[in-house]
Order: sequence, then C-alpha cells, then structure tokens
Amino acid sequence: MTIAHAPLATAARLRREHQRRSQDRTILARRHAEFGQCMRQLVQLVDRLDESGPDPHSRRLAAAIVDQVDELLPDVLLRESRALLSASTPPADAWTQQATEHLRADHGWISGNWCELRPLIDGVACGQSWVDPDRLRDAAELFCALQREHAALATTLLERRGVDVDADDEAPLVAAH
Repeated sequence: MTIAHAPLATAARLRREHQRRSQDRTILARRHAEFGQCMRQLVQLVDRLDESGPDPHSRRLAAAIVDQVDELLPDVLLRESRALLSASTPPADAWTQQATEHLRADHGWISGNWCELRPLIDGVACGQSWVDPDRLRDAAELFCALQREHAALATTLLERRGVDVDADDEAPLVAAH
C-alpha cells in the first residue's frame, strides 16, 4: 500500500469500527431487555423456593437461569466494552466519562457477584440440599440491584449515543423483594 492509499484504508477501518460499535449498541439494547427478563425469573425462583421449596419446577427454572446468564453475561459485557467503553469512542463530556468509568467498574462487580450467586442457583438446579435460601435471596437481591442500576446507566449512554431504546423492550428490572 502506498502512502497515498493509507488515508483510504484508515477511513475504511474507522467506518468498519463505527459500524460494529453501532451494531453492538443496537444488540445491547435487546440483550439488556433479555437480561431483565432473566432477573425477573430469578426473583420468581427465590419466591417459589420460599413458598414450595426446591420442587421440579424450581429446579428447571434454576437451570434455565444459569444457562441464560452464562450465555448473556459475557456477551453483554463484551459488547458494552466495545460499544460504550472503547478507547476509540469519541471524547465525551464529564458526565459521560464518569458514567463510562462507573460501567467499567460495574463489570468487575457484576462478574464477581455472578461467581458467588451461580453455585447457589446451580445447587438448586441440581437438587442439592446445602443451598441456604436466605443466602440465595441476599445474593439474588444484590445481583439484581447491581444489574438493574448498570443496565439503566448503560441504556442512558446508549440513548446519548443515538441508539433508540424501545421502552417496551427495555422494561425496568424488577427488584428482588
């Protein structure tokens, strides 16, 4: 490639990066809604365990939650990193910079909380008797609260960057009670 062609190659690369970030942002809005549904199922699981214990329905629901979060969480965190936290994202105002740093820190907290919560939910799915329902409830409440706040902040950043977030798709996450 000659020096004369370098700006064209750079422009094409920048266009591809912009297009991928834009696609990631659109998918993120949808994935956050899917995560919200998963958190509502987690609340249902905890309530069901309080009411009827670890019955077959609770075990199936727990297994589904583990599978969904195991699939969604890495994808959401990767897409957020590329679309919202990327160093190649244009400079922003002070609020956006602070929100971006908050999201980056949340990634560690959310992953760490999932590492603590996952064995409890998986224990229910496998019919294990060692799962402490109070510990599961506390861990689920923390995870749901952190995820709810994180999704709200990420959604705000998505909207500020020009992604339409459908209110029906991005319903607020239900807090564990």
